[in-house]
Amino acid sequence: MTGGANRFVRAAVLEAACAASMVFLLMGCLPVATAGADESRGRILYENHCASCHDMRVHEREQRLPENLGELQREVDRWQRNQGLRWGREEIADVVDYLNASQYRF
Repeated sequence: MTGGANRFVRAAVLEAACAASMVFLLMGCLPVATAGADESRGRILYENHCASCHDMRVHEREQRLPENLGELQREVDRWQRNQGLRWGREEIADVVDYLNASQYRF
C-alpha cells in the first residue's frame, strides 16, 4: 500500500472502532465509571445534592431503574441536570462509583 492509502485504512479502522465503542457505551456494555473516580468525593456530592430528596432506600427498592453501569450513569447525569448542578464527567463518575460501590455492585 502507498502512504496515502495506508493512512486512509488506519483512519477508517479508527473511525469504526470509535463508532463501535459508542454503540457499546450507549447500550451499557462498557463500564462508564472511570478508573480514577473518587468514591469518597462521590459520597459527599451525593449527600450534599441528592440525599435531601431521597435517602439510600430508593436504591434498594425492588424495581430500581438502573440495571447496569451505563444506565446508572445516565440516571446520575439526568438528575444532576434536573437539579441544575452542571457537573462535569468527573463529578458524575465519582457519584456513579460511590453508588455502584455502596448499592448496585455492577
